[in-house]
Amino acid sequence: MAFEGPHAKRLYWGAWVLLGLFMATQDIIRYTVPLTAKLIVSLLLLNLAQTLVWAVLSLSTLRIVRRYPLHGTAPLRHWWMHLAAGILITITGLVLTGSLAFLLDPPKESLAMAFQQFMVSFFSFNFLVCYWGVVGIHEGIQILKGARERELRVSMLETKVAQAQFRSMQMQLNPHFLFTTLGAVSALIHSEPATADRMLVKLSQLLRLSLEQSREEETSLGKELAFLEGYLEVERMRLGGRLRVTFEVPEDLLGAQVPAFVLQPLLENAIQYGNCDRGQGGIIHIRARQESGMLTMEVQDDGQPPTTPRQLPAPAANPLTASEMRSRLEEIYGTHRGFELQFPEGGGTLARIQLPLDSSDRSSVCPGPALPA
Repeated sequence: MAFEGPHAKRLYWGAWVLLGLFMATQDIIRYTVPLTAKLIVSLLLLNLAQTLVWAVLSLSTLRIVRRYPLHGTAPLRHWWMHLAAGILITITGLVLTGSLAFLLDPPKESLAMAFQQFMVSFFSFNFLVCYWGVVGIHEGIQILKGARERELRVSMLETKVAQAQFRSMQMQLNPHFLFTTLGAVSALIHSEPATADRMLVKLSQLLRLSLEQSREEETSLGKELAFLEGYLEVERMRLGGRLRVTFEVPEDLLGAQVPAFVLQPLLENAIQYGNCDRGQGGIIHIRARQESGMLTMEVQDDGQPPTTPRQLPAPAANPLTASEMRSRLEEIYGTHRGFELQFPEGGGTLARIQLPLDSSDRSSVCPGPALPA
């Protein structure tokens, strides 16, 4: 068939039937003799039969235009093919429809003369409308479909690029804890071999969990906090009592979806720049709360405010900046996200992230205010 699917078939035949009914009403309006029920029925059947003839012939037109399309850079031979096919199909259609008309209203002159006049009167109209009209509608639909397919391909390509950028950023985030921990193990392996051994065991468990979570762009806040607990166990072996961390996270938020490894670099940043590496130690607060449909997460240390802008921890050869953290969040949430660093008067640094609790808010325009980007 020249078209596919039951819906397309019903639409095709329904359009021709409606055209036949319209043509019948025009003939009834123009008729000069007194109208009878029999004449009205005859005109109705005649016009329906004639339009169905063109509907059947148009199936051939559709097959031809599919084989010899005209949109795009169609070669000249396609146009010549359609010119010849249009003339042939139009003549065939006029012979069949004329025969039906003459059965209802036999001509007063000779049949040959009647057919000649019928051809002259209706050839141009049917050639343009019943052939080229069908060709034009088909080609217009194909152009629209092509445009939609191109938009879909562009959209899919943009999605793949965004995913590639996301995974590139994620690969920067995942190994942060590894470098610090290996350095600590190296420092303790001779002086405190038992502690170094426990750190290596815990590190292997942490790496296994990291690999499991790295397969997903998002994870639950509960899993993210569980990963932080494992990371903190390793850091406590290194820092001992100097590292104190408090958690203020309501249980009803543990199922909220957050980007995987979104809090770990902030925690490492707090450990590195807070007082935890110094003799007096320090306190780090990790908080989460719900605010107007947004999930707010904070990591705050009590160290000294930095004299220069901080970088989030990353391998020295490939530093991860705060702007890249914002870019990572924007890839997932669009403007439905916020990230900022604040420096409270009492000292230390506060890192705050805001994300939508509603999973449908992804890469869309946020109607409300967002944190500074």
